[in-house]
Amino acid sequence: MKNKILTLATCMTMMFFIACNLKFCANETPASGEIKQTQNETSDSEEIKQTQPNSFAWADGLCEYEGFFDLTKTTKQQIQNAYYLIANIDFIFSSEIDPPINEWKDIKRLNSSALKNAYLRENERLSKMELPENKIWETLRQEKLRVIEQWYKLYKIKCEAFLTDNMETLREFDKNDECLDFYATALIDGGDNLLSTWEHLTKLQASRNAYPDRIWAIYHEQSSSKNKFQYGKIQLFNYGWWNCAVKHIDKFDESKGWKEFEKLFISIKENCY
Repeated sequence: MKNKILTLATCMTMMFFIACNLKFCANETPASGEIKQTQNETSDSEEIKQTQPNSFAWADGLCEYEGFFDLTKTTKQQIQNAYYLIANIDFIFSSEIDPPINEWKDIKRLNSSALKNAYLRENERLSKMELPENKIWETLRQEKLRVIEQWYKLYKIKCEAFLTDNMETLREFDKNDECLDFYATALIDGGDNLLSTWEHLTKLQASRNAYPDRIWAIYHEQSSSKNKFQYGKIQLFNYGWWNCAVKHIDKFDESKGWKEFEKLFISIKENCY
């Protein structure tokens, strides 16, 4: 028994001596308690951290997504900017920038200065944001800039036409289009031409609507009002001239944008409801 105790003690002494030579002694251990590394050493956990992809989450109303990307190739800010570029439509469809005109009193909601400032802010943001380093993203940026510029010019015409009550402004939308000319002429002429063109438009709307009686009821109520010319201008502009004009606005290729966006990720988790 005594020999076994001596042998055990000798083994423990030798293990302690070896540990010290391997720099595990107290005076060689960093204050944090972690194993001290030489300049050329890198821990396994640090190597994993360097190659571990980051993530970006987004949703489309029906599903939630989480994409994992390689930080050595793309930054999170670039990912966020790319998402904003393809997904943000606030400038184009914001009711603050383009308030609907259903009654003549709604015209006071139009603000050409606010519209201009909103456009300049959006243009500057899109122009300066850092995007992933692939020329396709610069192409997408230029496409989006062109689209919002076209919408801005159209909104500007709308503001000027109603705020000054000068429908001649519609001619500034210089497109060779019979549809545009047809409704612009009626809006500019006013009087009987406006009223007859309004009735013509109502017939078209009723023929394409599942509830034609409702269309005619609105028309008869408004056309018999003392403000019939105001209602006629609003109807011809909203459902006549405007619908013709928006067909000339370039469409941003969202499908191409989303395909390129998905390519930025190593993998994507999808959770649909």
